[in-house]
Amino acid sequence: MLRKKRSFKRLTELELAKRIGVTEGYISKLENHPEKCNPTVNLILKLSRELNINPLKIFLFFIKDKKDQDN
Repeated sequence: MLRKKRSFKRLTELELAKRIGVTEGYISKLENHPEKCNPTVNLILKLSRELNINPLKIFLFFIKDKKDQDN
């Protein structure tokens, strides 16, 4: 979901990373291995603003992947 929306907005990982104050590698990890990430509420809100996604959807994206890992 994150990569799809970032690509739709024509942002590179580096551009998004700079806008929200994280590394390019962390953006890659968020997109490719969300089950290994534990983003803060602040980061979820920044992603929400930059990507025009409801923050609840982003939160649920990370929760779903964590639940999938537990099964």
